[in-house]
Amino acid sequence: MNRLQSIQMLRAFAALFVVCLHAYTRTLLNNPAAASSFASHFALSGNSGVDLFFVISGYIMFHVHHDDFGKGRSWAFLKKRIVRIAPIYWILTTAALLVVLFVPGMFTKERSFDPLWVAGSYLFFPVAYAPSQDTPLLQVGWTLNYEAYFYAVLALALCLNRAKAVVAITALFAGSVVVGRLAGFSHPWAQLLTSGLLLEFLLGGFIALLQRAQGNKLRHLHLAGLLIGIGLLMASFSSGRHNDDMDRLVVWGLPAVLIVNGVCRLNGAATSPFGRAAVTLGDASYSIYLIQAFSLPVMAFALNRSGLFQSLPADICVVALVAWTAVAGWLTWRFIERPITRRLRRELDRRDPATTATAG
Repeated sequence: MNRLQSIQMLRAFAALFVVCLHAYTRTLLNNPAAASSFASHFALSGNSGVDLFFVISGYIMFHVHHDDFGKGRSWAFLKKRIVRIAPIYWILTTAALLVVLFVPGMFTKERSFDPLWVAGSYLFFPVAYAPSQDTPLLQVGWTLNYEAYFYAVLALALCLNRAKAVVAITALFAGSVVVGRLAGFSHPWAQLLTSGLLLEFLLGGFIALLQRAQGNKLRHLHLAGLLIGIGLLMASFSSGRHNDDMDRLVVWGLPAVLIVNGVCRLNGAATSPFGRAAVTLGDASYSIYLIQAFSLPVMAFALNRSGLFQSLPADICVVALVAWTAVAGWLTWRFIERPITRRLRRELDRRDPATTATAG
């Protein structure tokens, strides 16, 4: 399959695996018998999908913008990134704000209005706010804070030639992680800026640089690494959640690196119905990831009111929640995210044709 098509398929898996975690915890909340279900053996590791996303993001950014270093395209890059991630996120964040104001019991943890927390939710900076466990209005949006910081660093690095930029980003991320481990920061801002998860973006970038330098040499070795990565990820399922970022980097991040490195070596096109569907879900993965904040509680409410949570096997409930979220995410992408993004990109390209060269 085409390299970026294979990455899109991996994005679909990553998004749905995160959804699987939240679908399982929703099911467990309503049906304690879910603790002995088949999903219980792997669903708690669903957050590893975020680590896959971070490695993929680093790979795509360095792959697409490989030739943009040293050309003064920082602002064009940032505008493209804002157009790509902000509109649908801001729309759903506004919806979350309305829920907090008028239906506060809809989310798992009830929250109230706090101006600084709301501002941080829109502007991609973390705010210490205990009721949300320091996450944004749209709780899954905590990952967007990391993405936004990575984009800001990469935008600055584009002012340098590629070699100097790689050294600078490596020194910044590795150095900040060391400082964070030594200092043990508790404020969410400091935790973000010194998190070991930043290294996942960097490692994804290294994959793109290695691929550019070597082409498809040692392909069989990379594919063997893919199998090892899948095996390591599956072996981690029994260990459940990993909240410490360095622990997470080792248990989930390194397998994610092997998986992304192997998947991006695959060739060919996704021509089968399953392959095309997987690529489409990958295209919609961002919307799928975000919409779960609404689709899961809505479907869980319906299952609970109908008594199906108690009468159906827990695994069927998990599958129903994941499938519904996939459909809701696809609809959100097809009728909201994609049209808005396309229109904004056309407008951006019309006003500043130079940005076309930094699409991604």
